[in-house]
Amino acid sequence: MSVLSPGPGRAARVLGGLVALTLVIGMRFPAVPQVPDPTGKAEQTADPLLNLNNASRMFYTLAKQQTLAKSGPVMIVVGDDLVLRKGEKRTQARVIPEIYHTLKTFDHIPLALDVALTAHAGETPLGEDFLNELRDYRGLFPAAGERIDRVGLDAEQRARQKTIIAACAQLVDSVLDKRQCLPAERMAFTRKMTRCSWPTPLPRPVPRSIRCTTR
Repeated sequence: MSVLSPGPGRAARVLGGLVALTLVIGMRFPAVPQVPDPTGKAEQTADPLLNLNNASRMFYTLAKQQTLAKSGPVMIVVGDDLVLRKGEKRTQARVIPEIYHTLKTFDHIPLALDVALTAHAGETPLGEDFLNELRDYRGLFPAAGERIDRVGLDAEQRARQKTIIAACAQLVDSVLDKRQCLPAERMAFTRKMTRCSWPTPLPRPVPRSIRCTTR
């Protein structure tokens, strides 16, 4: 007889033992009383396991609320905002200025070109699908360049972003014309953009408006 297939007598004894154990547990540990749902939307179903799970989640929610109400100040970063939670009081304020995202947008152009061209290194000529993607990407530059003077940048920042987008446009036009990009050409472009993105000399501490924006 297979070990995985016990006989009817053994199966009956196992089943009987499980039933008895369930009854004992039920007598020693009565059902947990229904906990009021903090949201006022307690879910009642015909499934006792689901009801038990819902009650457990209610316990968790109540405990979380009570813990937060008694906790000291907690700082939480949420996107561009910083949240201060002290007891039941919650204060939220934006700490990353819009200029950070503006400068990051222009810094992402040479970053995107560098990684895209690296991914297609060794392809001579470059494939038509990739060239079409470059053409579409290049088509976004003019409108973005026109926005530089209207997004609250100072004179130095405006000049730097215009230099970045002009150099990127020049590289893409060259690649589209020659249908290739040699590693030396890509590296020279990347080094040029690195110098352009960081003013010289670099002030200390670095102002947030010019901090590294390639993340």
